[in-house]
Amino acid sequence: MIRLGAWRIVALAVLAALLLDIGGVDRLPAATLTADATDAVLAAEPDQQVRIAVGPFTTLDPGATFDADARHLMAHLFEGLVRRAEDGAIVPHIAESWEISPDGLTYTFHLRDGPTWSDGRPITAGDFEWAWKRNVDPTVPLGFVVPMAPVANARQIEAGAMDPETLGVNATDSRTLVVTLEEPAAYFLVLVSTWRFLPLRGDVITAYGDT
Repeated sequence: MIRLGAWRIVALAVLAALLLDIGGVDRLPAATLTADATDAVLAAEPDQQVRIAVGPFTTLDPGATFDADARHLMAHLFEGLVRRAEDGAIVPHIAESWEISPDGLTYTFHLRDGPTWSDGRPITAGDFEWAWKRNVDPTVPLGFVVPMAPVANARQIEAGAMDPETLGVNATDSRTLVVTLEEPAAYFLVLVSTWRFLPLRGDVITAYGDT
């Protein structure tokens, strides 16, 4: 009999929910959902408005939301390291490439040149590092928490046993993000494509708070 730890059961349940939600999303018109389609439309008609029908949602904070409607909006407001193509494949997004170590424990993401925040400041590897460490911090009141395991030390940090700064993510320079896992996880890139792993502006949140 195969026995799974509690954190693995939670992680698999969350992953299953994500895949089910993605499956439903893929059945909607692609032009309203994929970043490439939206970019193409806006390039052809830069002054047009993109309208998305959504219901009530609690927050657009990637570290706090669990609303399906909010996640659909965030797909148009944020860009992650990778994304899921219409066929479900993981493809580059802000990360133009990545390498996985032979033991499956280290992922090195290389960010492409060009993506910026709305004020023109470049999106950096440090924005991802700051966001992940903030989202795993149990002292930050984020409401529903999606486990960040299998990132190294995530479970201990979420339990309050380790400092968030020990999370296994490190921006070695502005365009290189190194992630260390506690154990190999074939589904890790799928997790990275979800909202919990989006970048955040630490300077803005520090200045104005989480509201």
